[in-house]
Amino acid sequence: MELESIIEGCRKGDVVMQKQLYDRYSKKFYMLCRRYSRDDSTAQEVLCDGFLTIFDQIDSYRGDGSFEGWMRTIVLRCATRRYRLDKRRTEMQANDDDMQVPYDDNDHGERMDVRDAMVCAMRKLSDVDRQIFNLVAVEGYKFEDASLLMGENISTLKTRYYKTLQRMRTLLAGYLGKEYIH
Repeated sequence: MELESIIEGCRKGDVVMQKQLYDRYSKKFYMLCRRYSRDDSTAQEVLCDGFLTIFDQIDSYRGDGSFEGWMRTIVLRCATRRYRLDKRRTEMQANDDDMQVPYDDNDHGERMDVRDAMVCAMRKLSDVDRQIFNLVAVEGYKFEDASLLMGENISTLKTRYYKTLQRMRTLLAGYLGKEYIH
């Protein structure tokens, strides 16, 4: 089948055409993903994310340049984004592991420094809330980008973020004292 017919079918949301496009390019793009991933399962996840993004954004392909090049750019962005996130996650875990937090949750008599308080407070968040907080507050991602990265609805992400901020303020007030929290 010709590529133009497959593209048109994908634009219409035809699952058969999407599968044909995936079958035609998945092996080539998998190798690209594998270069940016630590293991095969991560590469497969990145490949799936890339194709989902391609299917979601296929209407934005205007025909300038090759379609394969356009898809390659999307897959490459997904791979590098995942690599950066995994790298940051690994660095944060290494910093957390190296850090000895001299704090007992039951002892509010002695105050800790801000960095230790942040680490303790973030450890009390759920995994999803910690990821949202890291992406938006620490890494500086915009809500739109964070919602794409996490696959969350933007309004849900914003709501969780603001609730997480309130929880962080409460936790930090307990660790540092209310005079440090604005």
